[in-house]
Amino acid sequence: MLNQDIPDAPKYETKIKHKDGLGGAAHDRGLSFIDAALLILDNLSDDQIKKINATPNKDFPLRKQFGLEKNNKTNFELLQEYIATLGLNWASINGESKSNLKGMDLAVLERTLIKAIKQNAYLHEKKSSKKVKIELDNAENHVNWKKREALTTNIKDEKQQTISMNRTETPISTFTPDLTEEWLKITIKHQQPHWFKALPEWEQNYFIKRVEQWLKQKAEGGVQNLGDYLGPVPTTIRKYPGAPNAYVTKVELTEADGSKVTFRKVRSGVIAPAAMKGQKKKDKKENKEESRKIQEEKTQIAKQNLEQLLVVAIQEKMNEIAEHPDFENNKPIQMDLPILLQTLYTPPAQPPGGAKTNKAVMDAFARLRDELADQNEMNKFITKHGLNNDDIKFNKIELLYSNKAVNKARVVSWFHNLRSSQGKESRNTDERLADYVNKLPDTPDNKMAKDALKSYQDMNYTQNTLGSLFSTKNNAMAERAALEQIIAGKVGMRVGSCVSGKDREEMITEIAIAQQQFFLRYKRFPPPYYAKGNDKELRAKFTEMVARQYLTGHGHKLAAENSKGCDGLKNIKDVMGDSICAKIKELAPEYGIKVGFDPIKDVQKVAGFNKLSLDKLGMSIKSLAVKKKVNEKVVAFRKAFKNSEFFQQFSQDKPLPKQKTQIVPPDESQLVERKRANTIDFAFEAAKSLKKIRTHSLPSVLSIGPDIDQGKAPAIDNDKRDAIQNCKEQLNKYIEKVKLDEEPDGIKFGYNPASHVRAILEYIKDNLNDNMTKEAAEALSDAGKNIWSDKENNPLKELANALDEPKKSQRMDM
Repeated sequence: MLNQDIPDAPKYETKIKHKDGLGGAAHDRGLSFIDAALLILDNLSDDQIKKINATPNKDFPLRKQFGLEKNNKTNFELLQEYIATLGLNWASINGESKSNLKGMDLAVLERTLIKAIKQNAYLHEKKSSKKVKIELDNAENHVNWKKREALTTNIKDEKQQTISMNRTETPISTFTPDLTEEWLKITIKHQQPHWFKALPEWEQNYFIKRVEQWLKQKAEGGVQNLGDYLGPVPTTIRKYPGAPNAYVTKVELTEADGSKVTFRKVRSGVIAPAAMKGQKKKDKKENKEESRKIQEEKTQIAKQNLEQLLVVAIQEKMNEIAEHPDFENNKPIQMDLPILLQTLYTPPAQPPGGAKTNKAVMDAFARLRDELADQNEMNKFITKHGLNNDDIKFNKIELLYSNKAVNKARVVSWFHNLRSSQGKESRNTDERLADYVNKLPDTPDNKMAKDALKSYQDMNYTQNTLGSLFSTKNNAMAERAALEQIIAGKVGMRVGSCVSGKDREEMITEIAIAQQQFFLRYKRFPPPYYAKGNDKELRAKFTEMVARQYLTGHGHKLAAENSKGCDGLKNIKDVMGDSICAKIKELAPEYGIKVGFDPIKDVQKVAGFNKLSLDKLGMSIKSLAVKKKVNEKVVAFRKAFKNSEFFQQFSQDKPLPKQKTQIVPPDESQLVERKRANTIDFAFEAAKSLKKIRTHSLPSVLSIGPDIDQGKAPAIDNDKRDAIQNCKEQLNKYIEKVKLDEEPDGIKFGYNPASHVRAILEYIKDNLNDNMTKEAAEALSDAGKNIWSDKENNPLKELANALDEPKKSQRMDM
């Protein structure tokens, strides 16, 4: 887990964050939860804030807790600064203390935040701790809800495989017209949907601000699609319209002999908003009607989400056809297009929401399938979503459904699917996919599809599945699910989901890639899990291929997009099986992972930080032993906090610089829109780095180049370049001096720790004054106006003024 446990020169790259281990994950999660608490406070209504401030000092819980009845700050200011100071205290944990952080430490922090919000922000609303926890978890999701970039992993000629791989995950965010219309309803009081009205007031305020911000920037020529503006919906929320955690997976494999294969699929979390609820009514009849309306709304949103994924799937199939070497010679092309909706979760137990969520998925699927079965409606769908292509025509678009439950509880689904609609659809899909494959001509291009179908049909999986209540060496259902994806991709497209889109989805992708790697090498699919004789050795080679796919860490990094710090997968042993997990551990040292970090157990623990249970928080009577330990930790945490320098700063009357916590839309992240040279770029990046200093160092400052803003920055002369370089060198020395942890991915939006910010400002004033230009000072001042709401107590403004003061010594001007 510690850096000294890592070999100096691993053979292969991995994206698994084993160096920071569990402690690093817990640290990142804690910072994210602090930002979440501040986000809630920042979006409280004016009436809520007035009630908080109107509470007599002697009755305000936070004042009584710390003996601050005579402090001159308002109650709301005190509450904001208390949580900000908790953030400072947590951020200051480093070195061995950071590496030793555990899930219980994270639980103590979250429980502290829940208590602060419940007792102080909701003093007059009397919300339960459970409800406040749900809100805090949701706010933490908003902190991580952002625009995402494509994730690519390249592997070239590994000695064990001699197969190069290029794998790219491209996020799906673009809303269909229907999804956009659904979101716009929230801004019109009498049209607000049930899912929106059931949200807490701060969340409603937050969403209305976001949509109104989008409308404003759209009118000014900004991002035109609301979904692209918001970014992909995280699956950790499960309440709102939009396909959650959705990506296009594209994998290109090349064997040493030049043979190639491309694998495409569309993946997401569960398409129905499982956690969507309405407002509970006192009257039973009204409550029943409310439930009926919510179920209909859930189905309609599931249908909209499925449409969003289908649009991408159809476009991807068109791209694949157009990329074929013989396309120009064979166009125009007419074909039937089967699209498989494959789910990997376990009905009726999953996803959360049980039968109601499964019913919403199946009803949405049936409605959309019926619409597309009509030729006129299919043509309208294609036209509506801009999918017209004169060279590619679809005779029909056939929707197929399959449930492949691949986790440990798959035996439950096996029995459930014997008589359920999901089981009937799955059996029908087996026949339809076989029909499509059998119609393919016997050509080298189609050999993979035909061999995959034979392997799928021949695999005896029943006994393996029924025995899954106990740990199994291999998971036949997982391999069948992967084969089904390969088959669907060869004759049409696969669209699918597990609950979160980051656990089962990822591991089935890894298995499918390994199956195709094996096919390229041996011109056949791997032998089944019960292989004997010569096939047993080939089976071992396939097991190694899957293990190496896991160890690239591609899926682990993808998982972190959902939740800060959670670079981990869940249900690994259940889905992969004991044999693959054992091989992963055996090969881990080649990827720099030594004893001290378990690539299975510890990865799952990291993933488990995503949502802490009430038991882990010590807020449930089910685990009295855990509750006692958490209580002991809480006492120690409070004592350490009261003895910290941060508490002394918090308890003084002097206010901290106020910064509103907000998630800045991606297209508005450039706060200063102006023509600027590299010097000004440096100043602006420095200002952004100061804003996120609580969890980040200044790595962006050290990498400023001449082509900032897509090459729009004008050239500057050598003297000014030297000045910029000097600034960078001085800042680099400061970073090394204070040993701030580098974390360049993303921007954290939260309350700025005054002590850290001011320390850096003082250092710049003392050391870089003569190297900063007047324009740089202006850029810092402009950025400061956007970052600090307190115009009078603005440290960036102070810096700008200091830089602009005439010096006795000669000063460089532009």
